[in-house]
Amino acid sequence: MSLRSSRVRAFEFASQIAFDELDMQGILHHSRHLLHVERACHAFFQAVMGAEGFRPDLFPDLHAVVRRMEIEYLRPLAGVVPITVALWVTRLRSCTMTTAFELKSRDGATVYSRGEREVCRVKTGELRPEMWSDAYLARFGEWVSPESVSAPGVS
Repeated sequence: MSLRSSRVRAFEFASQIAFDELDMQGILHHSRHLLHVERACHAFFQAVMGAEGFRPDLFPDLHAVVRRMEIEYLRPLAGVVPITVALWVTRLRSCTMTTAFELKSRDGATVYSRGEREVCRVKTGELRPEMWSDAYLARFGEWVSPESVSAPGVS
């Protein structure tokens, strides 16, 4: 069962489990769940910001670090199968963004894992928080879940 409400705007990324990601039992290795989440986050950024390619020189908002990652494994994900990674923004502040995620079957009937990923934009070369660009705040602001509450101010 999904935790995401049908009212929440989600980005969905189609992915594929590969043979070399499976453990000796034919189950997706736990660390690989996060790899698929990272790929989905990259695609989400490209889609929302219109940023083709990984070009921090053209898109300074790419200068971000993962601040927190939480994951809950719900069911084994077995075999070489297609999956969907669903992402939705639960919190957007001046320097941080929290995105919830689910790895699920392509038809959405089975959720294998879920969690949250929080990123913080950092100043290039200094690794200290820096505010997102106005374009980033505006475009990702449209994706913030209406069920989320975000406190104002700098994070």
